[in-house]
Amino acid sequence: MSVELQHFIIHRLQNNGQDQLTPELQQEEMVLSETASLLVEELHRKFNAKPSKGIGRFVEGSDSVFPSLLSHSSADFIKFSQQTCQLIADKMADYGLANECYLLFTEYRFVAQHFLLISEVPVKERVTCNDKMEIGKFRFLDADALQLAIRFDQMQIATEQDNFATFIKGRAGRKVADFFLDAMAIEEQVDRKAQAEQLGSAISEFCDQYVPTPEVQAEIKKEVVAYCKERQDAGESVPVHGVSELISAPSEVSFSDFIASAEEPLPAEMEPELKTLKQLTRFAGTGKGVSVSFDASLLGNRVKYDPQADCLTITEIPPNLKDQLIRKLTSSSN
Repeated sequence: MSVELQHFIIHRLQNNGQDQLTPELQQEEMVLSETASLLVEELHRKFNAKPSKGIGRFVEGSDSVFPSLLSHSSADFIKFSQQTCQLIADKMADYGLANECYLLFTEYRFVAQHFLLISEVPVKERVTCNDKMEIGKFRFLDADALQLAIRFDQMQIATEQDNFATFIKGRAGRKVADFFLDAMAIEEQVDRKAQAEQLGSAISEFCDQYVPTPEVQAEIKKEVVAYCKERQDAGESVPVHGVSELISAPSEVSFSDFIASAEEPLPAEMEPELKTLKQLTRFAGTGKGVSVSFDASLLGNRVKYDPQADCLTITEIPPNLKDQLIRKLTSSSN
């Protein structure tokens, strides 16, 4: 599957030498070439794969001009991108930022989806050596380093649905994208981590009550995580009815009926954070020089935890770890 480009343009924010940014704006859209399609397809894939994303909508009562610009983006994409680029530059100045960067604006379709993506595209330099053994430099757009981007679901906007904007939160949390979101008057509405915790808790309770064996429970949880990852890799939300169809078969009670009676019902569509949801299938933690990770199904069997003594006991440790420990003990005793 590949993207179908409708609009594509890249502007540049240059530092004028006085810690101020000056937009260098393109006056024409760029050619919708195969190379452009490959770049957008890679950005689309990297965006979907980002583990920490937020979902939001326009700030209610905001006096920002961006919502109006967005509503006319398809009619005059050049003007939309130029004015949005200026908004971002102004907001960066408000935040005291003066980092040169390229800003990519593209509207595209992917399968049955319709998106508008605004992204800072990182640029890197590499040293080359040609056939004449001459050293040179070249610059390239590095989609792998994508850290700042927001994507608007045009279909959700057209049907006046909330939470139509998805953005990368970054490793340090939302603050890494504050100026970017403020420039477009977007505020976060959906806590994906909380959604993952709610979904994971509901699945665990369902399995404990209605799925007979630990082996089947473990398999169900792995299938749920794989299903959610597959949906999010494709840029799609996770329908709860899809989760229900996936895990209800071993039980006489459907997952949909189970959650319908819950005090806090699950939303019909979710965007659970995968990192948190993976706690269904795996325990992991790092601290004070120790890193531990194991399948959740092993707890109570090969792995036992004593909360009073704060002690974790592991039997049948991995052979490669056992070999290292034995060699260390042997060398210490000599």
